[in-house]
Amino acid sequence: MADVTIDTILNNEYKICQPKNGFRFSLDSVLLVRFVKKKNINNALDIGAGSGVISLLLHKIHQFQNIDALEYQQSMYYCLNKTIELNQCKNVIKPVREDIKSFRPEKRYDFMISNPPYRKINTGKVCNSTDENIARFDTEMNIYDIFRFSNSFLENSGSLYISYDADLTENLLANCRNFNLEPKRIMFFHPDIDKPAKLVFVEFKKSAKIELRVEPPIFQKINGKNNKNFDKLFTDEEA
Repeated sequence: MADVTIDTILNNEYKICQPKNGFRFSLDSVLLVRFVKKKNINNALDIGAGSGVISLLLHKIHQFQNIDALEYQQSMYYCLNKTIELNQCKNVIKPVREDIKSFRPEKRYDFMISNPPYRKINTGKVCNSTDENIARFDTEMNIYDIFRFSNSFLENSGSLYISYDADLTENLLANCRNFNLEPKRIMFFHPDIDKPAKLVFVEFKKSAKIELRVEPPIFQKINGKNNKNFDKLFTDEEA
């Protein structure tokens, strides 16, 4: 197994195992979990779970009790299992090593979440690590794979949460209805108050009526200065 690091999150309260030189989680995973507004979830699926940060935070912040964490890369699957072990979540988070294109669960989910790769291989810097390229580029898993799976295995009125490149928002909204998914909430993340949006977060519902709520945006900085409300999202469990 390649070298890993054990890092912490939310005031050093929770531990995350990550590849030392491979793909490592960033602020988009945390912001996606903060965007979630769901309670009383019976069956949740984290698609492309990576090191397990989203699954862990869904449990710790939103009290989800039954999460399947889907990850097929060996190195990331190792880290996922280690994160579950370090945080004593074996009874809550079930790791599943499977490709979304071949995964056929025996149940339907009422909640799905994913921070998927969204860049084409020719639109960004290629990394030395194959695993990191898979996590960053949509060659192995793309939004259509996730939409297609959700159409088959998401309960009616169930929610799919996605984080995506803000520049590619049209790609989400133009294609979701082909898979019986309706955008219900949307929020943009900006590096600064005068900067274009960098990320978009969308909640889709299956077989829902047309109605889209645009949430207030999140700003990392305000005119170049740290935004205390933003910083709290990464330190305070109750933020």
